[in-house]
Amino acid sequence: METKSVHPPESTAPQSAELEQAEKTAVDHAFHDYNDAFVRGDLSAIGQHCNVPFMRISPRGVEVLPTMSEIEAFLRGHPTRPQRARLLT
Repeated sequence: METKSVHPPESTAPQSAELEQAEKTAVDHAFHDYNDAFVRGDLSAIGQHCNVPFMRISPRGVEVLPTMSEIEAFLRGHPTRPQRARLLT
């Protein structure tokens, strides 16, 4: 019977500090861009951070938004949108 190595391949070895820092910087940049788009109310820019199809789970069930236009329409009517919140206050 042949035994197989339980060690992971070298390609999954721990990442270098430089790669980890580059990934952290990329995540920070993406989060900053998303937050900035949300604050501005830029639905198109917010949508760029969503995958298509977009799945939304709420107490009413699961909704699938298969296009970017439908994601933007959902965001346009979402009650936590900054512009709408300003109108209510």
